[in-house]
Amino acid sequence: MCSPDRCRKLFFFWIGLWLGPLVSVHGVDFFVALDGHDSNLGTETQPFATLERARTAVRLLKKHLGGMPPEGIQVVLRHGHYQRAHAFVLGEEDSGTKESPVVYRAYPGEKVSLIGGVQIPLADFASVSDERFLERLPVESRGKVWSVNLKQRGISDYGQLSLYGASVMQPYTTGPNPPELFVDGKAMTLARWPNAEYALVESVIEVGSILRMWQADMVGRNDRRGVYVPLEKQENPPKGFAFTVASDRPLRWTTAEDAWMFGYWYWDWSDQSVQIQSIEPQTRTIRTVQASGYGVRENQRFFAYNLLEELDAPGEWYLDRKEGSLFLFPPNESQHGAATLSLCLEPLIQMQNASYISVRGLSLGMTRGDAVTVLEGEGVVIEHCDIGDLAGKAVIISEGVQHTVRGCLVHDTGAGGLSVTGGDRQTLTPARHLVENNEITRFSRLRKTYTEGIALAGVGNRAAHNLVHDAPHAAIHFLGNDHLIECNEIHHVLMESDDAGAVYSGRRLTFWGNKIRHNYFHDILGLPPGKTRFKRILAHAVYLDDALSGIEVTANVFQRCNDAICVKGSDNRLDNNLIIDCRQSIVDHSKEPGGTYPEPLRFDRVELLPKNFDLTKLNDILSVPYSSAIWRQSYPGLAASLEQTYGAWRVSICRNVLCRTPEIKTSEWLHALGRVEGNLILSDTYPPEDISELGSWISTIPARAPGFQAIPFDQIGLRGPVGPPLP
Repeated sequence: MCSPDRCRKLFFFWIGLWLGPLVSVHGVDFFVALDGHDSNLGTETQPFATLERARTAVRLLKKHLGGMPPEGIQVVLRHGHYQRAHAFVLGEEDSGTKESPVVYRAYPGEKVSLIGGVQIPLADFASVSDERFLERLPVESRGKVWSVNLKQRGISDYGQLSLYGASVMQPYTTGPNPPELFVDGKAMTLARWPNAEYALVESVIEVGSILRMWQADMVGRNDRRGVYVPLEKQENPPKGFAFTVASDRPLRWTTAEDAWMFGYWYWDWSDQSVQIQSIEPQTRTIRTVQASGYGVRENQRFFAYNLLEELDAPGEWYLDRKEGSLFLFPPNESQHGAATLSLCLEPLIQMQNASYISVRGLSLGMTRGDAVTVLEGEGVVIEHCDIGDLAGKAVIISEGVQHTVRGCLVHDTGAGGLSVTGGDRQTLTPARHLVENNEITRFSRLRKTYTEGIALAGVGNRAAHNLVHDAPHAAIHFLGNDHLIECNEIHHVLMESDDAGAVYSGRRLTFWGNKIRHNYFHDILGLPPGKTRFKRILAHAVYLDDALSGIEVTANVFQRCNDAICVKGSDNRLDNNLIIDCRQSIVDHSKEPGGTYPEPLRFDRVELLPKNFDLTKLNDILSVPYSSAIWRQSYPGLAASLEQTYGAWRVSICRNVLCRTPEIKTSEWLHALGRVEGNLILSDTYPPEDISELGSWISTIPARAPGFQAIPFDQIGLRGPVGPPLP
């Protein structure tokens, strides 16, 4: 009788003979192709047709072997678009090991796409001839718009338009994303007015319900927007608002069904969609079905959408849900290729309790939901993928440990890029998730604010060497403790918002241990004058908002930013930063300890917070054991800060170097209670505009600024290619 180890080796030998060409130097390879068949062997010459069949083969092989083959398993997809109506689900039984992972990858040199929609040949579209629709089209569009009937193609579930945006508050909820149309892999625009810019609210006729005043944390508060509305006085349903516009264009929409608007109705940092209830032609008044979370005011921005009457520009589309007719103003006159209507609401790839699985070199997109979700598990890697043109997020990681997103191109997402949560705040146990060497751009096409390029939450996660650019709101948002944000390049964000930060967090007193270092921020200027109601532009490269405390911002480079850093809390360290050609350097909004903001956001001791009605900060304090041994060991000053006083205490602004940037101006409280010393203004007419020459100039700063530590500028930004490997 052979030993268990010898029996296993003999079994692997015989199954290797049976598998034959499936065994490679990389372990075992299974192949999937669009022209394959699930009754095949899964070899390169006899591939499977579906990922599910390949998943079954992996499970069976593991069962027969009693574990993973030494070199792991690869599932190799051949070129083409793999249409997904449901998620490809991977669980614990599909896991590999650290030494022998399971890899789902594209065949070398071939483009492999997982898409969540159905393709319709452009040749199947015809010029609109139905008089019912022609009379609704703008005169200039007639003869230029194509249509196809979806019902005749067996497509009958079109979804519904619904509320979305950061201002959506109870009793409302956001709904699932509606379908989108893509041509040549690019999202078309749901027919809208104006076509590119925003219209403005002319005058407010009715404010409607202000749902912010209905929320529990407003109990007892009274600020400039109103007074808390108790439950018994809340309208059911909430009342929409009404306003006028300085244009006759809405008069065309009086018979339109299911017309919507999207806008920054009150604040330039909070967006929301609302449905049009009616239009009064005589006064050019538009009334809405839903209320806006913060209310509405004059001169705020909005656009109207889902209007066949506004189908007037190449790249716009409209779906008549009653007739099942899809209309397209084609981006060009060619009828080669196909349009894709996104239908799948589930993630394209969904992992739960799965470990040591890699997804490599795939293109993921054209779907109504998210591309990849990972819940719990360990060691999942999403690498060198092209993820974009979808309505949700690119990747969502929730809990688990040591998951990685690396080398991906993330673009044109509807609601943000990469969201990473993990770690235990009670014990300060880190998750060690990693977001590294990704390019993230043109994210938040649909949901504009608080759908950042990278979101870190929990404890001990890292975002490094990423390039984040061209977006309406924040690049990185962090929540929790001990996150490391380093060596990233961030530019041209906050392009549609104000009172916002490229790297942002706020209203928490216990988020200690986060470090923002060795990053390059440039060309972050916010809304230009005339497009914001604020007296000045409130765009900050790093924004430590509303009492955020215990953060380190060190050894970063800021160039051509509106404000480099804005600080409001205590125990923050803002040292050794290089600030070049910025409108302001470090903006200090700290207050006298125990003092009061115009709105009652108080910097008071813990026992006074309930009286000040700041439940966000109070709940933050109560949610963690800040006086426990592990917390005291990790953050020696936190308990004293919370139990005594905070505000400008212990803020350090030291050894920062400013070039062609105004000097640092701090409040008397921060200057008296913190440390402001060793900051230097250089009078250079340099540095160069060319980023390739900037590093060598930065290397000369330590010799001219006593105590200034060198910044590793050559280590900032991408460290290698992103997206699928080139053929």
